[in-house]
Amino acid sequence: MSNLRLINETTASAVSKVTINDIFSADYDIYKLQFSNLVQATSTATFSFIRFLNSSGNEITTSNYDTPKLVTRAGGAFADTSYNGQSYLWNSIYNCVNESDFGGATMYVFNPFSSSDYTFTLSQSFFRYNGTSGGTTGHEGYKSIGVLKETTSLTGASFFNDTGNFTSFGVRVYGLRVDS
Repeated sequence: MSNLRLINETTASAVSKVTINDIFSADYDIYKLQFSNLVQATSTATFSFIRFLNSSGNEITTSNYDTPKLVTRAGGAFADTSYNGQSYLWNSIYNCVNESDFGGATMYVFNPFSSSDYTFTLSQSFFRYNGTSGGTTGHEGYKSIGVLKETTSLTGASFFNDTGNFTSFGVRVYGLRVDS
């Protein structure tokens, strides 16, 4: 039996936000989100962000999200940044202008349903950067650790961009069984 169980598969196109509810439950403590075909509608690639949903299905918009992030570039300098006290999580998943530029992205979410623990994330992505908004043309990778510093039971998530719509969006959500 696999340690991963597919819980949800969502695709969307021409939308500014994708909201998925009822993906986190007491069944699992760890979830894997596998992203595909993240394409930006504008001519400049951009970041996508995440807000978690509480048990009522409402976005948590308090400034309790923190995200340190590492950027690795094949053709330029590495960068180490931190975003603290934000109303969303920098999930280090980069949207590309062209589908062929998107390499892949994965996020792990730890303890989202627990009402006594903070929710942590670990995400990474890889893509071909076209150099249109700073940086250098080439391949880049992002890696981040995030935390929602609230002890709130979460049931879902919303994904949105800092500017513009998703031309396409795909994510598969898996529950990760840990055998002891």
